[in-house]
Amino acid sequence: LGLSVALEGAEVWLCEAVPLMRHVCREVVAANSGLVAEKRGLVQLLPPMMSTRLHTEEVPNFDIVVSEVMDLWCLGEGIIPTMRHAHKKLLAPNGVLLPGKLRVYVQPLELSLWREVEEGNQVDLQPLSQRFRSKFSALRIDQFPHRYLTKEPILAMEIDLANLPAQPAEGEANIEGGVKLCIRMGKKPALSAKVVSSKIHHRGMLSGYGLWWSADLAGHQVTSDPSNPQRSWKQLVRWLDEPRFVEEQEEIQVLTCYNDQQVNVEDIHLTREMIEQYQQQQAATLNVSS
Repeated sequence: LGLSVALEGAEVWLCEAVPLMRHVCREVVAANSGLVAEKRGLVQLLPPMMSTRLHTEEVPNFDIVVSEVMDLWCLGEGIIPTMRHAHKKLLAPNGVLLPGKLRVYVQPLELSLWREVEEGNQVDLQPLSQRFRSKFSALRIDQFPHRYLTKEPILAMEIDLANLPAQPAEGEANIEGGVKLCIRMGKKPALSAKVVSSKIHHRGMLSGYGLWWSADLAGHQVTSDPSNPQRSWKQLVRWLDEPRFVEEQEEIQVLTCYNDQQVNVEDIHLTREMIEQYQQQQAATLNVSS
């Protein structure tokens, strides 16, 4: 990518933390140095390091900062601390971050990893799936029999990399929409949280939620969407602890939150028993007060 821009006559600074990758990059730049000079470009290859170690005393302010540190979790390779540092320490006024925004999508789905094997061999493998149940699975959704229960994916969260929220204080509200709740991830509050609602369009067994992301590169989208012909990333499935049957037009709610390294998704489901218990508690409180 840096070489392509240098061949357009730009001054490019390259930063790579993995020594082997940097060595290969150096060989590629050397093999094309004559062509870069002919195009009046310039390539500066920095020593192996994380970009978060750079400061403007060592490098110039940049008009464009490009970072490809995306994994199937979206945030697992550190794009938030990378871009937070770049925006604060490296970017020129009116400069551009690429990607500029990240969008996290979820879609409720009916999916059984063992259905074909069970039906083809007339066996019951439910004990196997229950014993080795995980919260998330990384897989290519289209490789398994499945049904999406909504017509379209649900935009669960948007992250503006040029306007990242500060770390909330302990107990500080961090959920969008003015709700006075503090959503935690591990030992600290999440950077931000959001609840979205959607209607079920196809009745079926809600097994979990497919999870993928898109990154906005000045209008061009890079995505881990299962329909994307580019196969660089798998998707995630956030399994429900207890799959449940959902009807057409039934409302579902999803809580999405994130921190510097991770996105989390939770299904919000209030059973009739939970609602009745809450109503009874409220009624008892009113009786005591009166």
